Amino acid sequence: MAAQPQKPFHSLIVDTGPLIKNTISISSMVSQSEEIFTTPAILSELRDAATRSRVETTLMPFLKVRTPTQKSYERVVEFSKKTGDFPVLSKQDLGILALAYEVECEREGGDWRLRKVPGEKLGDRLPPKKHNEQASGEQKDASEGEQQQSGDQSHSQEEVAPPLIQPVVPSMSDDGTTDNRQEEATSIPEIITEGLSNLEVSAPSPQEDPASSDPDDDDDDGEWITPGNLAQHQVKHSGISTKEAAPVQISVATLTTDYAMQNVLLQMNLHLLSPALQRISTLRSYILRCHACFLTTKDMSKEFCPRCGQPALNRVSCSTNANGEFKIHLSKNHQWNNRGNKYSVPKPVHGTPNGKHSGKGGGKGGWGRDLVLAEDQKEYVRATAQEKRTKTRDLMDEDYLPNILSGDRGRAGGRPKVGAGKNVNARKRF
Repeated sequence: MAAQPQKPFHSLIVDTGPLIKNTISISSMVSQSEEIFTTPAILSELRDAATRSRVETTLMPFLKVRTPTQKSYERVVEFSKKTGDFPVLSKQDLGILALAYEVECEREGGDWRLRKVPGEKLGDRLPPKKHNEQASGEQKDASEGEQQQSGDQSHSQEEVAPPLIQPVVPSMSDDGTTDNRQEEATSIPEIITEGLSNLEVSAPSPQEDPASSDPDDDDDDGEWITPGNLAQHQVKHSGISTKEAAPVQISVATLTTDYAMQNVLLQMNLHLLSPALQRISTLRSYILRCHACFLTTKDMSKEFCPRCGQPALNRVSCSTNANGEFKIHLSKNHQWNNRGNKYSVPKPVHGTPNGKHSGKGGGKGGWGRDLVLAEDQKEYVRATAQEKRTKTRDLMDEDYLPNILSGDRGRAGGRPKVGAGKNVNARKRF
């Protein structure tokens, strides 16, 4: 009976995103992995009836629901704080990271191949089993060497081995006859001549290159590129494995669509998969960077800098490679937009307890009455709370329809407007 082919992945950790979006079929996950793991919190997030029915009927027979230990939680929480992703990771996300870390330690015999801090150089680390075998082998070789050395010394003191071939010199005996040792000396060349006549020299194989035996080639840096091995060198330098090479099974891999989780996994040196079950080696995304104090945050919903409190956050691109190196890509000719800073902020105008104004002051058209300049300002807190309560808007609402027709949205991206906006410099002063 032929053995079944090895699957590409042994243990697959599944997050909520691929299950909800249905980016990959469950049959593909089952056929490509030996075991599939998830946490109980992930199943509780599946609130859609169709998604729950699909997972319960097709995936649950092959799914292993497991809760990671507290030690694994503490390990991933500590690492995510160092990468800056902890504020945007939920409890369910940390559970998946902890489960991936725990299964990785069980499969590999420890966390010897994982980074303790972001950007750590792993070098040539050996697993615990191989390291112990190598250490025991070195000790065994050392002990055998000592025994052999001591044995040689004892034999050298007891007796001296005779030479393989002793020189024979013809001598004359007392009666004038030649010694018998001369006959032995003359028989040695005959034996050598007979052995040389029986030797057979094989012809060089056609695959061997005569130039390869040239002693002048010992100083070469590597193998020469010839028309015969050109295709092999092209495949080698392109990074694509050949079909003849035996597929290597990935021990533990995580399937998720959350960027913060992907960033932690890559920097921790855990295997990461795309929705198409392809290994991800480089991530490209966006973060917010303060133009005033240069603080970076991965919470894209922020409008004010968490450090200096100024609305000076810019969206910049960033990337994480397979070595866990995180880089921010900045524009060389970036110019800070000073739009809205031409006119001074008008004097504050008092209002009534219900939030109404008298209609006077605040600049032309009252543009400076309800300016939001800080995150803890009551107008901003009230607006953000209202936005969280309002999940959807009815397009036929009487209070919302006039804004659609007039084209005045009042805010960009569904978030409260900060400052005077972009059209303040277009206002004319009289």
